[in-house]
Amino acid sequence: GTVLVTPPWNFPCAIAVGGIVAALAAGNCVLFKPASDTVLVGWHLVKALWDAGIPKEVLQFIPCSGEQAGVHLIKDPRINAVVLTGGTSTAKKFLSMRHDLDLAAETGGKNSIIITALSDRDLAVKDLLQSAFGHAVQKCSAASLAILEAEVYDDPHFRSHLR
Repeated sequence: GTVLVTPPWNFPCAIAVGGIVAALAAGNCVLFKPASDTVLVGWHLVKALWDAGIPKEVLQFIPCSGEQAGVHLIKDPRINAVVLTGGTSTAKKFLSMRHDLDLAAETGGKNSIIITALSDRDLAVKDLLQSAFGHAVQKCSAASLAILEAEVYDDPHFRSHLR
């Protein structure tokens, strides 16, 4: 089918590559609409894929700004699926526009890390801090919540190390 890939502005290359390549590997054609602020990055990415041999008929570049272009694309029945990385409200909006839409969405939210009593606590602290702050809080999958078993929470070494 035809897949619309709509990556966010804050990871304009890595997330875009993931969506595009996954859709292509599954045998789809791709319409790639980068965020308005990242059109130049999107252009270089698409050009690199075309130079690598992906036909322009299989990978199309849609450098347009504004919400209306996206609305028209999502409502178009020739679009079989949408790959979205963005807000939960955006995903809900897409689905409200077209109830039969096959939507693969990675949305922001309260991403948690669960730390059990059996965990390596020093490693858990390292991983929690990396997830929460390793990308200057600009990653939608950043940890924003730690769920701890009581034994971990009550461990003074763990709490001191975390602080």
